Order: sequence, then C-alpha cells, then structure tokens
Amino acid sequence: MEELMGFLVVLVIATTIYKITSLKHSKKGSSKEFKHMLAEELVDRDDKANALEERLRVVEKIVTDNHTSSVLSDEIDNLKEK
Repeated sequence: MEELMGFLVVLVIATTIYKITSLKHSKKGSSKEFKHMLAEELVDRDDKANALEERLRVVEKIVTDNHTSSVLSDEIDNLKEK
C-alpha cells in the first residue's frame, strides 16, 4: 500500500508540474494572471491528493479489517458510488 501511495503522490506532482509548465508557456497574460492560475492549480492538486489519500485509507481499512465477504462487497460498492 505504501508503494501505491508513493506512486500516486509522484503522479500528482508530475501532473502539477506539467500543468504549471503548460500554463506558463501557453498564456501570454500578466504575471498576476499567471500567479492566480498557479494558485488555482495548486489548490486543485491539493484537493486531488487529499481525495486520493482518503480513498487509500478506506481501501487499507477494508483490506485490514476482518469483514465477511458480503460486507466487503457492500463497502466496495459504496466506494464506486463516490
């Protein structure tokens, strides 16, 4: 699970760097506009990272708790609905 978490963190960081670079080179607006877009992108990145961490915690709980197969199936279905 820790390997998966590390991979997800690297993926989020790489995506953020790519988006920042794209924004910087594609927009010819002012520095103030770029800073605003950068701040929005960083907030979006943080939201995605938090959501991934929460989902991973749920998966870890499902895997480590002693559940019957029907309870496990119900929890997986609940995750899919989110």
